[in-house]
Amino acid sequence: MTKANESQINRGNDNVFEDLEYPDADIHQMKAELATHIEGIVQNCRFTEAQTSEALGLSQSEVYVCCVGTFGSIRSNIFCAC
Repeated sequence: MTKANESQINRGNDNVFEDLEYPDADIHQMKAELATHIEGIVQNCRFTEAQTSEALGLSQSEVYVCCVGTFGSIRSNIFCAC
């Protein structure tokens, strides 16, 4: 293998957002973990988006962004309410 083809792999820590040097990496990590947990509950309970929204006191659009992984725009206090 020539140097041009070599890749170096570095083991990261438990927070990929920190590894990627995102500002507020700990908050991003918290949101990702909570969104994953919420989605797991939704799937296990076979809740609809509307049922999840009602149970968590969130809007359906907030539940949707949690479940599709676009939670970056969600305010942290929404997650804390869960």
